[in-house]
Amino acid sequence: MATHERKATERGERRTGRWSTKWIRQAGLAAIVGGALSAVYPVGELFFEFGPPGTPGYETYLRFITPVPVLLLLLLVGVLGLYAHVKDTYTLGRLGRAGVGILVAGYALEIGGNLVEVWVAGATPAAVLGGNAHLLTLFGLLMELVGASLFGVALLRQTAVPRLGAGLLAVALPAGIGGGVALVLAGLDEALFFAFMSPIGLGLVVLGYHLRSETNAAVGELMPVDKRGGTG
Repeated sequence: MATHERKATERGERRTGRWSTKWIRQAGLAAIVGGALSAVYPVGELFFEFGPPGTPGYETYLRFITPVPVLLLLLLVGVLGLYAHVKDTYTLGRLGRAGVGILVAGYALEIGGNLVEVWVAGATPAAVLGGNAHLLTLFGLLMELVGASLFGVALLRQTAVPRLGAGLLAVALPAGIGGGVALVLAGLDEALFFAFMSPIGLGLVVLGYHLRSETNAAVGELMPVDKRGGTG
């Protein structure tokens, strides 16, 4: 076997090995759960009264956003698993790699800003610190929209990737900003984060399901015939 063929085979074995396949399947599940939650969780803002620091409404706001880092971690794991699967299978190019990098950095900023806002600033008079943390969160969210759109455009070039999922990621930036402006003009400021987060969340649900379906097929191919129900 030629050297380049042997290296390609080794890469394929690493890509479809039991450990990596199991990790990618779990990442697909994280994408499904995190994506679904991120699409519906912001709707909860319509049912609570939030307020500025030092008010009972601000304490309600802090309780509401406390679980958000867990949700974001699920999305982060899902994106990393998706990237780990497609980077060797498809040709993402610089656009896709840049999109993933920006998206991951955005999640990291939003998680950090959220943790500072809830656990460091808290419901104390540290309004300046809490305000800065909130700005960090918003900047991270903007990076997520940009990164998801770039990643989605790169995935749209791949015929084997569900176009619905890739398309939802691709429109994250225009849909998020356009939908956000429309909600503000309609007086529904509370639903602003729904416009920002739902395209990415729904896109990751579709792609996460695709990820698990592909890796389930890979697991079936790796299993011995007798364990797949065959008799040999």
